[in-house]
Amino acid sequence: MTAALGAALVAVVAVLGAAGALLVHPCLPGDGLVGAVGLRLAVLGPDAECPVGTLGFAADGSQAARLVVLVALPVLVAHLAAALAGLSVLVAARALWRGVRSAVRVLARRLPVAAGVVSRVVRTLPAVPAGTPVVRPAVAVVRRRGPPALLPV
Repeated sequence: MTAALGAALVAVVAVLGAAGALLVHPCLPGDGLVGAVGLRLAVLGPDAECPVGTLGFAADGSQAARLVVLVALPVLVAHLAAALAGLSVLVAARALWRGVRSAVRVLARRLPVAAGVVSRVVRTLPAVPAGTPVVRPAVAVVRRRGPPALLPV
């Protein structure tokens, strides 16, 4: 299962990369939150290819590793923790539901049944002699008209 999940992830990344969804523009504006965070993490800096007022990505591979360790890894851990918390809530809700359901069943068994109350009506079908041809229409339609008929008790 892990290999299939990994293969699916690689396929998704390949499709997104081919569509251009994962491409990063080499120059970002230097003002605002992106520039401040990029400078603080030492991922962005002045670049000769970028126009004045914009910052470029650092060419060093260690900067990308630093970004992954400082930003992407904690976000991944937070998402995994949130998924685990959600799963834990679902498991607890299921256990609570089972407990309530079993308690209601126990209480329902202890309640007295009033005399004269029929809990189940058993209907029997008339016997069909062997060899009787069964007529089935091409389209089986159940027609229910009028109020339901009362069965004799």
